[in-house]
Amino acid sequence: MLNNTILNFNTTDVLVLQSIKNSEGAKGASIGSIISFADYVNHAILTYAELRCALEKLLGCKIIEQHGEFIRTNNVFLSWYKKKFKGKNPSLDKEFNEMKIYLTGIKEIRLEVCKYSEIYFEECVKQYLSK
Repeated sequence: MLNNTILNFNTTDVLVLQSIKNSEGAKGASIGSIISFADYVNHAILTYAELRCALEKLLGCKIIEQHGEFIRTNNVFLSWYKKKFKGKNPSLDKEFNEMKIYLTGIKEIRLEVCKYSEIYFEECVKQYLSK
């Protein structure tokens, strides 16, 4: 853990959360699936710095959990999501905006170190681009 601090979430943080939520399977979301979904929505590939920063914030406020090569949203976030959207699939814009509001309500974050290296990230990007 790095420190306690007041941070603001930015649009990249919301995009990463949305990418995790929409690409997680039973084990969670892989870095490759997060990159793929973010590219689908934003038409751009996340940089390592963008992904690392977003993951450190989201891990720090306990919205996501890291399990080996996979990341998944936690039960508190999933409960909020199900209640908010009542089991329906919202549009990507509506989902993004509601997630942004949700993150705005979080005021204090204890940053946690992202366990993915830049080399691993670059390998995932290379695999994604080769498809």
